[in-house]
Amino acid sequence: MPELGEGVLAALNHHPEHSEETCAFCTASQEPTEENNVLTDSFDEDANELPGITLEGMAFRNCAGRLGSALVAAGLPQLEAEVRIDGIEGGLPVQSAAHHLIPGNATLKKSDLMPYLHSEGMAVGNIGYDVNGQENGAWLAGNYALRGRNGLASWGPEGTGFFAMYGKDPKEYAFAAIEALRCQFHDAHKDYSQFVLRELNLLAKKLEKGQSLWCPEARQEPDEDPKKRQMKMLVLRLNTISRRLQRFVTNPGPAWRENLVTSRFSLAYIHERILQPRSS
Repeated sequence: MPELGEGVLAALNHHPEHSEETCAFCTASQEPTEENNVLTDSFDEDANELPGITLEGMAFRNCAGRLGSALVAAGLPQLEAEVRIDGIEGGLPVQSAAHHLIPGNATLKKSDLMPYLHSEGMAVGNIGYDVNGQENGAWLAGNYALRGRNGLASWGPEGTGFFAMYGKDPKEYAFAAIEALRCQFHDAHKDYSQFVLRELNLLAKKLEKGQSLWCPEARQEPDEDPKKRQMKMLVLRLNTISRRLQRFVTNPGPAWRENLVTSRFSLAYIHERILQPRSS
């Protein structure tokens, strides 16, 4: 499978062929508003970027964060399951956490879009974008249920606690979690964040060049200020990017890519469960 490069970036960011299914302009439930931007990640999966960290209140529920709450409010309940692994007596719980498809702290704030978005509460650049909105979220599996409680293992850095207790490769748990919840396993995702950062910078270049950001199918009011509309349409373009990113982290299959993963375990899953069966 080829590496993702400019071709895939272009597919995320541009519209050579209009698709109503992936276009946020065509599927938006409401128009962009004049509300303040929210550009900072809420306390969701970000605290788990350090594998093995132990956090009170994170063992079984993550919905308290703004992104998780937004997903639940949109009718997307937190995913959970029980998996069984050969050699381990009984089932092991699997929990999910809310993942920012466009990470606010790791990508949006570092991107070239920031001169246009400014920061929270500033009058200039407010387009009503919320990085913690449900359009920017997806539930991803993780080690959140394994925190050393109720007789279960404490995951530990890179799954070392899991191995110490069960004598099993933590990859087995991660693979089972991926297949049970039908989404990527999540812990640290530097490569994913770098990919999205490049994508946002491409979008910033379009702004710099004064190119149109809105969908060619979208209706424009005849008396609307084009510059104002372009800035307000940025929120829908960001939502379109999120929607397209979602298919790379949910529903395991050929759409998954080696350099768009949210964990080394997700990368291993692609190699062993997606690529190898196709090549054999």
